[in-house]
Amino acid sequence: MIKLSFIELRDRKLEKLVPGYGYLTRLICNTKFKTFNGWTKSHDAIIDTGAHISIIFAYLALDEGMPLILGFKTLLEEVKICFDHKDNEAWLEKL
Repeated sequence: MIKLSFIELRDRKLEKLVPGYGYLTRLICNTKFKTFNGWTKSHDAIIDTGAHISIIFAYLALDEGMPLILGFKTLLEEVKICFDHKDNEAWLEKL
């Protein structure tokens, strides 16, 4: 089991467009990647069930300012995602 967590962010631009919208809720996990020299340092990744692919910033950006997005292709299609926002619990299970 891989533990996930929720974060809530306030988007002021969205709040102006949709008054009373409140917070954006994101499901995130802590990730590391295996390299030829061992493991990378930890990175937070957004679990995006609407993304059809996973975007790993190491391939797309020279810095770490771009979020890591884990989508369905080759990753989330391999695991069961479980979450209960009310109880603040979330995890991934290998199928």
